[in-house]
Amino acid sequence: MQLPKLPDHLLPTVVEPNKSVDKLNQLGFDPIQRLVILHDNIDKELNNMLYDEDGEPRKKFSQVAYAALLGIQAKISNDLMRYGYARVTEVVETRDVSPEPIRIVLNKK
Repeated sequence: MQLPKLPDHLLPTVVEPNKSVDKLNQLGFDPIQRLVILHDNIDKELNNMLYDEDGEPRKKFSQVAYAALLGIQAKISNDLMRYGYARVTEVVETRDVSPEPIRIVLNKK
């Protein structure tokens, strides 16, 4: 028995895994390098928010902007970590710590 021929749009396509890497190289764009540069720029900006040109602590700065920059920097650090380390699945072990039931024994005297 012969199987019917599938239409062209249903045939599996060959995925070229290095095609995106080749395209990025052709454009001269390195996303990891860009993230590192952005991380360093945010680090400098955070330092500028805390200290003036003479290295003296600033009396006032926007804590909201500071917190936002810290959040962005943490996200970038987290994104960069996966390139240096394999992701570890997070497993949460739960134990049933419910107390044992109370037993009341009634004896007839």
